[in-house]
Amino acid sequence: MLGSSRKYVSLLNGTESGPILSFAYFVDPIEEAGKADTPASYWGFLKYEERKLEARWAEEIAIADANTASPAQQK
Repeated sequence: MLGSSRKYVSLLNGTESGPILSFAYFVDPIEEAGKADTPASYWGFLKYEERKLEARWAEEIAIADANTASPAQQK
């Protein structure tokens, strides 16, 4: 959740660095989550936030698709 949430944030901020091509992308967030003394409530909050970020990204994609559709496709 930590890695994917950060990826959504980078996409939404326009600082995206490319697709996730392997699980290696998640090594640092997994290690960070394992070392942190994070309360269990944080992970519930992060899950909620991740769903919101995913919905925002889906909206961005839909808007971009609508803006690039040809006039015939928009009818």
